[in-house]
Amino acid sequence: MLSTGALINAEILARAVRRGYRITERGVHHYPRVAGLQTGAKLKVILRAFKELFKLYKQIKYER
Repeated sequence: MLSTGALINAEILARAVRRGYRITERGVHHYPRVAGLQTGAKLKVILRAFKELFKLYKQIKYER
């Protein structure tokens, strides 16, 4: 696994699909944050996510 942040779920899904696993959707409950601060809208976090996305794309595209 390469991802350490926002893309971890995308990486798991991409690797599973690439290996031929069947994927189904399941409902989940979302709850409001009770502690801490959101960081997803910060430019630094967004840039890190894009960097991670491109690394992940290259790694998954060329793995066998």
